[in-house]
Amino acid sequence: MKTDICIIGGGVIGLYSAYALHSRGLKVAVIDRGEFGMQCTAAAGGILSPLLPWDYSKNINDLCRHASPLYKKLGKQLLSQTGIDIEYEINGLMVIADEYVDTHKIWCRNNKILTESANHSDKQISSQLIENSLLLPELSQLNPRRLVEGLCQYLLDHGVVLYKQTEVDSLLQQQGQVTGIECRHGEINAKAVLWATGAWAVELALLGNQIKAPEVRPIRGQAIAFDGQGINLDHILIHKGHYLLQRRDGSILAGSTLEDVGYNNDVTEPAKNDLLERSISIIPKLKHQKILRQWSGLRPASINKEPLIGAVDTIAGLFINSGHHRYGITMAPSSAERVADQIMHYLITADNPEVV
Repeated sequence: MKTDICIIGGGVIGLYSAYALHSRGLKVAVIDRGEFGMQCTAAAGGILSPLLPWDYSKNINDLCRHASPLYKKLGKQLLSQTGIDIEYEINGLMVIADEYVDTHKIWCRNNKILTESANHSDKQISSQLIENSLLLPELSQLNPRRLVEGLCQYLLDHGVVLYKQTEVDSLLQQQGQVTGIECRHGEINAKAVLWATGAWAVELALLGNQIKAPEVRPIRGQAIAFDGQGINLDHILIHKGHYLLQRRDGSILAGSTLEDVGYNNDVTEPAKNDLLERSISIIPKLKHQKILRQWSGLRPASINKEPLIGAVDTIAGLFINSGHHRYGITMAPSSAERVADQIMHYLITADNPEVV
């Protein structure tokens, strides 16, 4: 098989990168060792912002800044062309009992983020948390599982090749330049390869002696979902790093833990109890609601807390898009555009044949 670009990793970063590269007229193949989007992407809450944007660098905020309008546009396109609704909604984020509310208002004003005084229209919120809250009314969310379904269907409908349950056996190289990959389907010849395997980014070093392992490690996040019958949340809520949001089916998601436990993706009773206790402290009524499920995912955390986006300098034609930690969905559109521009520049300027 011959293609322009082979993407390894079928989470939101790989799939959105495929969407961006296909839109530039390239032939694209995406390979995942499991099911598409069923690792960190499926475990995510789908909030289209850093939970507290003032806690993050300018680069991270810049990568997140355009997520909401881009997903709004993508959502309309996927619904029109695939019939799949990614459940994009603008319902705002309420930061509850923020002891630095005045400082954060100033930060938001300086960074052109709209804020409003929170009126606590969510009557379920504990009365002890009424004071000093801040509403970011333009923040939005989506359903990550529906996003994966929509992107996969769109890519398939437009000729992008998707291989699931497929391990990459080796990286094909010639004279210091990538020429493709080898897997159980045989050789896939490509002019460039994009490595987008999330928390498993370090495995890139296994494919070639000249490749240094990307400095990315897994950070486990656990979350739970409540039956939200009788509760209607007007906004996404966050208190001391713990968030609550409501899906269209009425379920309320609560998350999430931050655990440096290697590649252990188990769910645990202590985490469940902690999430339950913190959720009840925000909405006391959740004490009487059934917990529908508990799950976990492994986030890709880079050593310097910044995503790795761009060329791997030891081998021509090899690129990486990983290390997004908690905000892969939020950063996916901008990071996909960034790496797609770099790949296009490489294809145009390198001594390669015309794009097929």
